[in-house]
Amino acid sequence: LSQICQLGTAICLKAFARDAMVRALFAAAALLRLSTAASSEECAASDLGCLAAATQDPALELLQRRGVRAAQALAAAKQDPEGNVDEPDAPPPPEVEARTRDDVDPYAQESPEEVFGAESRKSENKGEPQTYAGEAAWRREDGQEHTMACSMGDHVQCPGSNVWCSGNQCCPGVEETEFLSFPCPSSSPYFGVGACQIPTKIADCVPPPEPCLCTFDIDRTLTGVQGATDQCPGNLLTDVNDTAYGGGILTLSDLGQDICGTFCSDCYVGIVTAGDASGFMSQERGVLIDQLGACGKLPSQNWCGPSFLGEGRSNCSDAEVNSTLVVGCSDATKQFAVNKMLDWLKTKRDITIKAERVWHFDDRAMNTKPFEDFGYNARMVSCDSRDMFMGGRVGSCGGTAAEVVEEPGIYLCPGFYFDDNGEVHYNSTGETDATAA
Repeated sequence: LSQICQLGTAICLKAFARDAMVRALFAAAALLRLSTAASSEECAASDLGCLAAATQDPALELLQRRGVRAAQALAAAKQDPEGNVDEPDAPPPPEVEARTRDDVDPYAQESPEEVFGAESRKSENKGEPQTYAGEAAWRREDGQEHTMACSMGDHVQCPGSNVWCSGNQCCPGVEETEFLSFPCPSSSPYFGVGACQIPTKIADCVPPPEPCLCTFDIDRTLTGVQGATDQCPGNLLTDVNDTAYGGGILTLSDLGQDICGTFCSDCYVGIVTAGDASGFMSQERGVLIDQLGACGKLPSQNWCGPSFLGEGRSNCSDAEVNSTLVVGCSDATKQFAVNKMLDWLKTKRDITIKAERVWHFDDRAMNTKPFEDFGYNARMVSCDSRDMFMGGRVGSCGGTAAEVVEEPGIYLCPGFYFDDNGEVHYNSTGETDATAA
């Protein structure tokens, strides 16, 4: 990949370095395609023309064409020391409308007149709103020029063309990018992956969201009842031991498998749990690190907390927290660990996160309401599956990705409520209309 990026220069580097999720997707796909082509002994590792033909990859074709053009320009410059190099006439941009994800095959082999697009160019200004290449400002539907940020979904003009787009649509290409599609400047961050031919934006008028933190309980939140894939068909049985609730085989819940499918994929992530994740250097801890780090920003892979070396849970108001992976916080004290986690992120990682941008997800009601004392958000999960052998107090199948929503406040599953003394109660019929507190 580094050889390819040298040939494709900044275009390739920007396409591969947008963020962790896109970088991982592109790296995995590119390695698979390149290894397949190389194993066939049809192409040399640096022969982009051969690799592009063998893999039918428009992105590789773009890099190959730009590499050839760069070599031609260099040869011409050597012949003419004054640098007077004639550029070939560019074809006119195609006249097409902006289209949505459902309208296009991102890998269709069509001519420039039949397919729209542009290559990826990541903003160099650390996420600040940028203007279009070759234009002084971007324009909204009101016809006025703007240099300030837009909102996601705004109707704006595509860079370099007269086409307008709104949110999650692909823009038509320009000569500079050789007509590979790119996302609308007002689209959501990950829309381009699998929708446009190149997944990142030429111009991004949507300012990045403020930093956020998502923390998760483990048992019956990221996991479900061990081995119970019959009653929880969406759960994943692993080959790793899990010592919680009497022990068994670690079984990941829907949420435990798909944190990437939630808004938390754009947040810093961590764990605050009462258990010990099967103890010091357990395989379970390794699996959980892999799941959290797959898309969310995991600032540390070190564990801390009262149960760092094994079961030793206690009140976390006095616990030392030097990571975003905290084990052994007694129920109703997890909020103290999150508060210390934010202090650690600020002092050791230079990451400042506002209280209203913090969410905790847990299957137990008692681990939600205390978070409001610090101004944090907390939500119960595993609402549709409760372990009735334990009086419904804990989850059964564990959390689902659909339960992880970016909504403020404290959310309790239907049937749960707190009385005036702060005691939690549960009505298994769900008749109590107290889903928010």
